[in-house]
Amino acid sequence: MKFIHSSDLQIGKAFGTFSTEAATLLQEARQTAVRALGNAAMASGASTVLIAGDVFEREQMSQPTLMRAIETMRAFDHLQWHLLPGNHDHYRENGLWDRIARAQLPANVRLHVQPGAVEIADDDGTPVYLLPAPLFFRASPNDLTAYMTDATTPDGALRIGLAHGSIQGFGAEGEASNYIDPGRAESAGLSYLALGDWHRQIKVSDRCWYSGTPEPDRFKRPPNATGSLCNGGAALVVEIAGARMTPVVTT
Repeated sequence: MKFIHSSDLQIGKAFGTFSTEAATLLQEARQTAVRALGNAAMASGASTVLIAGDVFEREQMSQPTLMRAIETMRAFDHLQWHLLPGNHDHYRENGLWDRIARAQLPANVRLHVQPGAVEIADDDGTPVYLLPAPLFFRASPNDLTAYMTDATTPDGALRIGLAHGSIQGFGAEGEASNYIDPGRAESAGLSYLALGDWHRQIKVSDRCWYSGTPEPDRFKRPPNATGSLCNGGAALVVEIAGARMTPVVTT
């Protein structure tokens, strides 16, 4: 199983502190990041793209902004796209995710708005199950990945977690809310835990990574540092040969 792991596209971000011209360019870059992810999947031979939350900047978005991103995904009809609500675009009834679902959702785009193990692929006879942990509020007091530990899947299946939040006791980043147990991948028997929320690429463990954002959204650098503060502009290519095999993650 080979897939692209991304997060925090935050499509629709206003960039209000920039000039109108600069803000327009930055907003366009958020939309074109979707196509870049599709192209990266094609180039790497991946069959699937996982976006671990904050696909959109806020819960209130215009329909054209929402559907432009979805239509770009539709164009990559040989890829399966799996989208998770994050803290910026959390799920609520009749909110943006329901609006997308009602607007002729492409067959290759799946919205994971409820927790629970769901089969997403068959990898040469090995079933692949996704265990999503969508957010229903901007901040949750509970670890929404906790259910993964007891979620049942067939013996030998690949179990891939998809979540959005902050790893407990692993430093501070972003809003430092929606805490996640750093040992969740191991305790839940996950082949891989794909995380979003922190905007830098971070390896938590062999089976747990933050992908980083495909577009940087902080433009100041610490003294004597190089590159962007959030190290944006990237995604992860993840390949898993079997349920008990260590993932091969390419940055």
